[in-house]
Amino acid sequence: RLPSLNSQNSSDDGASTPPSSSGSLNILADSPRIPDSDPRPRAESITDAVHYPSPSINEEEVKADPRSLSRRTLRLHLLLFDPVPGNQVYTTRYLDPLNWSTGNQAMDVSSCSELRRVLAIYPYEPLPAITFHAPLIPTYPSSASVDEIASLGCHQGALLCAPNRISCRLSYAMLRSFLANECGVKLRGCRPFDESLATRQATLRVLEMLRAAAVDDAAKAGTFDGTYVSRAAHSPTPGAAVVRRATGRYLNAFHRRLATREGASTDVDDGRPLYVLDVVRGDE
Repeated sequence: RLPSLNSQNSSDDGASTPPSSSGSLNILADSPRIPDSDPRPRAESITDAVHYPSPSINEEEVKADPRSLSRRTLRLHLLLFDPVPGNQVYTTRYLDPLNWSTGNQAMDVSSCSELRRVLAIYPYEPLPAITFHAPLIPTYPSSASVDEIASLGCHQGALLCAPNRISCRLSYAMLRSFLANECGVKLRGCRPFDESLATRQATLRVLEMLRAAAVDDAAKAGTFDGTYVSRAAHSPTPGAAVVRRATGRYLNAFHRRLATREGASTDVDDGRPLYVLDVVRGDE
């Protein structure tokens, strides 16, 4: 049994309204397995991780400006899981002209030239506005490679070591792939999750079942297109949100990337949105 994906809409600060349907998203009697996106042995994955060449260092330049050493040698990778500044969207947008709030201070990190790679994961289910849990979608350097992926679950509840939660398995798959394969981090793993890992093909089948079940769940509630759930977010542009649409060709960006890797992508434009779960940056 999978976690509920009932319809709910958030206010400007991520508050939710009562669901419009009492049905929950069910696919299989047994909880399906969400494996790591790369099922190779962990040691092999770490060996194949990205390695950067050591930059040449001009000693005279370093003596003149010691900070140049850190700028040339430091490469920062960020893994953000539902980053929340603890402010309300209304506050950062209208009540903080001096940018004193945490949300506004972290809104633009484009000047951080050391930032090279970012994976930001945003569970789509909103919390009430009183919890001050609207997520942050900042501006990054143009030179950085950034992936912003909407996912299942609600805030840190999607990051527990709970193999029976489909949202937690999906989070584990994305986190492990990024840390081990892109950052070269040697992970000790989480046995309950590792024991349930299967193949990439099996992962694709489960993701497709999740996509189809989400579309069917929205249809039963009478929603066949447009946005089904919206979680408002802090962003330099108004209208930014983590959304769940009524339909889509892929569950989320992780689903599409894995399908492309396995030669099973369906990027033919058939009028449907690309993702069911998506991060929207708002009006440009």
